[in-house]
Amino acid sequence: MSEQDELSLEREHLASIQAHIAQDIEHMRSHIHPTEDYAEAVIQSRQLGELEQLEKSHLHPYFARVSFTEQTEYARANPLPEVAYIGRFGLFDRTTLTPLVLDWRSPMANLYYDDAFRSVPVQVDGGHQLQFDVAQKRQFEIERGALQRYFDSTSAVRTDQLLLSRLEERGEQKLRDIVETIQAEQNRIIRAPARQVLVVQGVAGSGKTTIALHRLSYLAYHHRDQRSFANFLILAPNRLFIDYIADVLPDLGVEGVRQHTFADFVLSVLPGKWRLAKNPPVGDDTTAMWLAKVRTSLSTKDMLDAIIEQYVLHMLPERDFVLDSGFTMSHAEVAKKFFEDYRHYPFMTRRKRLVKALTQFTEDAIQARVAQIDRLAKRIGYAVAEERQEKLTTRYRELCTKYCKQIRSVDLLELYRRVIGHEKNITWVLKRLAVPVADIPQLATNIALALRSGQKGRAITEEDLAPLLYLQARLFGLDKAPKFSHIVVDEAQDLAPLQLSVLTLFMNQSSMSLFGDMAQTIYPHKGLTSWEEILDAAFDGPCELTVLHQSYRSTVEIMDVANHVIKHWSYDRKTLAVPVLRHGPVPKQIMTEDREKALAELTVEIARYQAQGLINIAVIDKTTSDCEHLAQDLLQAGVASTLLSESSQRYAGGVSVLSVQQSKGMEFDAVILIDPTAAKYEAQSDTDMKLLYVAITRALHRLCVIHWQPLTPLLYGAPITMTAIEG
Repeated sequence: MSEQDELSLEREHLASIQAHIAQDIEHMRSHIHPTEDYAEAVIQSRQLGELEQLEKSHLHPYFARVSFTEQTEYARANPLPEVAYIGRFGLFDRTTLTPLVLDWRSPMANLYYDDAFRSVPVQVDGGHQLQFDVAQKRQFEIERGALQRYFDSTSAVRTDQLLLSRLEERGEQKLRDIVETIQAEQNRIIRAPARQVLVVQGVAGSGKTTIALHRLSYLAYHHRDQRSFANFLILAPNRLFIDYIADVLPDLGVEGVRQHTFADFVLSVLPGKWRLAKNPPVGDDTTAMWLAKVRTSLSTKDMLDAIIEQYVLHMLPERDFVLDSGFTMSHAEVAKKFFEDYRHYPFMTRRKRLVKALTQFTEDAIQARVAQIDRLAKRIGYAVAEERQEKLTTRYRELCTKYCKQIRSVDLLELYRRVIGHEKNITWVLKRLAVPVADIPQLATNIALALRSGQKGRAITEEDLAPLLYLQARLFGLDKAPKFSHIVVDEAQDLAPLQLSVLTLFMNQSSMSLFGDMAQTIYPHKGLTSWEEILDAAFDGPCELTVLHQSYRSTVEIMDVANHVIKHWSYDRKTLAVPVLRHGPVPKQIMTEDREKALAELTVEIARYQAQGLINIAVIDKTTSDCEHLAQDLLQAGVASTLLSESSQRYAGGVSVLSVQQSKGMEFDAVILIDPTAAKYEAQSDTDMKLLYVAITRALHRLCVIHWQPLTPLLYGAPITMTAIEG
């Protein structure tokens, strides 16, 4: 059959599926109507969800087709392959229940995503595995409901034209789904077992964020019949990034996922009112770094555990609870209640229950003694009896109150500040963080002074959140806090070990996925130095590390510059990105005499990119302060742009001015890097090297460096075309 005939048949098939969907849409709309009946309302709510999926699928019901045979005796005797179409959502013939389109998350869709053609595994219900041979994979390019072309791939001729076509596209304001072009290594992560902590180390542009969102969608689908597997949490680096990814999950059929930064999430679950402040100023970078680590390391968690245990051992009065000789609860009985009977509760809940038990013991004693006095009333007189009863009641209750007050209570913030700011405790942590012994005394003193200087009211810093939350959980519990079926942490390398560890307090399935890149750890005073810091110590249960080397975002020419920079990293286990074979112009370097001329060149370059159809352009400088000045200059030059700062919560595309830190996780058609000088990006600084690497790898298609001061040595010898602007 000719290719044109094949295309005609595929167009007919597409039209028939679209007609089927249109009929289903009309049928469902006619049966959905307002109702006050609860059961019917629940059913219609589900139907509305199905209707929304049908409407999303109507013009583009599928994107691929696979031809396959199962490895069975019957298949070998009847070699005619079966055919399955794959789309974002599954579609069935409602009369025959015959599948018309397979959901991309279904087990059989693995035949499309796996990179093998022979003996492709498919996991089915009950943990069984079937084997299939794939004869052909076909990708469809459908635009506005019309099939434009298709691309075939076989074991002999393997192509992914659709991937290359998608990577060439430009102008997307938000991150979007990649169900059409998920690669085999990405697919394996998406479909990995849920009940584990999965750590994904991925180079810049490897699709970590997109994989994370698709993994949530897959888990929601795979466990859709389990009510206990229905709540998800995403932790992202900033609010701007949350807006950037906002459209992906709804497009994949997943609604209601909570999305926060780490700080926002902890503040939402930590009882009480808190004010987040910046870290107190300290004398040097070394003190600043250890000031953060002392509050966010796993050694800090061990120290807090030891302090809590000591505190609790001395919570109870070292004496019996005595009302009178007949009503006494021995110290051993009191201790048994606290340490054994209530052992499943947090310590302050135990205290509350113990106080309640002692109060009840007191009231029972009062009732018994009052009854005894009642029996004497005739002999001693009713007035005397009543007076005795009142005095006894008052005395017993006072004894109970006095004893209960001696059961130690705790103010969370006061205890935390006292413990974390004590030089002895700081020294204990520093020793376990491998700080040189000779440096510890002075460093501990400096950290203690800095901590005390920052103690103002209810103001705390982001580094205080994890240990405070951990203390809250151990002492008071987190009864009202949500529990999640799966937690996704993006840019996980920028969270500290204790910050990641406390997230286990909110898991009900021991299910978490961490995505990050050690080459993009850009906060020198926090974050991880290696994944090994957390693999064995931060989590209970299985923990797996997987590595992604392939980069899909940037052209080969842009990634050559990025890899040139990352080679300066002193880390001995660094991973260089392997770019997908997509080429573009060699990155450009423009050197001018001064800042004024650089700004003129910047406006020219922006206009040039826009004329080439490059819509989303990032102008990146190192700091927020630099960006504020730059945005003002562009405004005066008549260039429409948006300053994206720490407080920004929306990304609208177009020309954006932003710092390297704000650009984390995002991508743009073009990146213009402003004045990356030796002073801004020091050659001997791993942090500066990573910042530069992050800035470069935000670019999809074009990269330009504009500077008027001497360039950082990190870019010496990089494959960039040099242009000098004079006069």
